[in-house]
Amino acid sequence: LYELLAGSLPFPQTEFIPLIGAITTKEPELLPDSIPHKLQKIVLKALAKKPEDRFQTALQMRDSLKDFLVENARSIL
Repeated sequence: LYELLAGSLPFPQTEFIPLIGAITTKEPELLPDSIPHKLQKIVLKALAKKPEDRFQTALQMRDSLKDFLVENARSIL
């Protein structure tokens, strides 16, 4: 989802060790300002470092995305 919205990976490192280091210690690049704040929050929650800060199930993430789409249906269309 991050790549779809940003057009790039959240961690652009191409070598394995630097990539793992970035994933475990760095925050992803910010999404473009054109992405609605609520959608940015959903994506960042999915990428949270601590497992307890992430969505606990795919259904939770789906529901958050569904709520976002329902709330923003007019502006998206």
